[in-house]
Amino acid sequence: MVSYCNYTSDSRLWYEYCFMRYDNYNFLGEVDTREDASVTMRQWPDMDNPKAFQKAAGKAMGKATAQAVAVGSSGLGRAKEQYTPFVSVYALAQCTRDLSPPSCAQCLSAAVSKFDKACGSGPGCQIDYSSCWARYEIYPFYFPLAAAGRATIDMTKYTKVTVH
Repeated sequence: MVSYCNYTSDSRLWYEYCFMRYDNYNFLGEVDTREDASVTMRQWPDMDNPKAFQKAAGKAMGKATAQAVAVGSSGLGRAKEQYTPFVSVYALAQCTRDLSPPSCAQCLSAAVSKFDKACGSGPGCQIDYSSCWARYEIYPFYFPLAAAGRATIDMTKYTKVTVH
């Protein structure tokens, strides 16, 4: 990553289901929602009924965000909301595990507030910050595919590594 990023003093690397960051200061526990350290990805074309779609996407993101900021959630929330009888909106809200629930809420609030302007009524959109990310799609993209409830993954088996 260091050579890939031209030996800069800080870097962020986003992949599907993976995020890596290094910096020249201790950023653990810090909410980072700077625009110069964020990524926005939007799908095209717009859905047929923009208002109804944005309402369904907003409800799904609201549920996922509430789940992510709940104590004991490990900063992960997933939700599914019906848009039409045949189309559902799947939402994911996640914070890095070093954030407290209030800090997670602050970060996700900043991400979700960008959806209207950045995403419109696109069938999928993702806002990535260094300390949280929010995403919705019209297909199930998160694992496990259970639509709601707590994650079935035992997060105590994962470790974060800080290199000095």
